[in-house]
Amino acid sequence: MLNYTLNTNNQNEALFIMRAGKDYVYGTMPYARAAKMCEDGKVTRGDDEDYPVAVDGKYFFSGQMVEEAASEDVEPARKPKKRSKK
Repeated sequence: MLNYTLNTNNQNEALFIMRAGKDYVYGTMPYARAAKMCEDGKVTRGDDEDYPVAVDGKYFFSGQMVEEAASEDVEPARKPKKRSKK
């Protein structure tokens, strides 16, 4: 699972790059809209270290990505077997 935080400017706008065909468009959008896009879309790690938060492979936001370590599967405790009387 990936955890992320989005960077904002002084006007509380998220910095982003949008893929437009073979080109890229730089811009800003309100933080609430960017957060909603992240919640509704598929968030992955982007290739650009300055814009690592990728959403649906089209929007790339400035921020930080942290991968959580996968929790190890722990077997549930088993009840001890009852000894049979012989």
